[in-house]
Amino acid sequence: MLKAGRVRVGKPGTALSPRTVKDTLAVLQRALDDAVAERLITANPARLVKRPRQVRPEHDLWSDADSARFERAAAGDRLAPVITLQCLGLRPEEACGLRWREVDLTAGTLRIRRVRTLVDARPVATRGRTL
Repeated sequence: MLKAGRVRVGKPGTALSPRTVKDTLAVLQRALDDAVAERLITANPARLVKRPRQVRPEHDLWSDADSARFERAAAGDRLAPVITLQCLGLRPEEACGLRWREVDLTAGTLRIRRVRTLVDARPVATRGRTL
């Protein structure tokens, strides 16, 4: 899997990430644990597989000047408010479900009461999370 495990998505025959391999092994191990519990097999061979080491990538953070330059460039875009909300960490469906009554500009807070997304090409609003 780490060398040529990709089949459906991306370029076939390329490597999968260590995280994907670990997750796949975890699911397989649980399934084989169930087989052991049901006495279909005597031992779980997945427990003997060495898990790949996951290397966390390092990310370069923007400097204050980079952030200011981005904010100036985004301010001229018609979607500037949406860009700002996403930079604050909102998911697209949370930004789409936001209403003015949930925004308190004085306190600098907002509440995610609903999310809005498309299901079968029709908009659907569901209850969101409270931050």
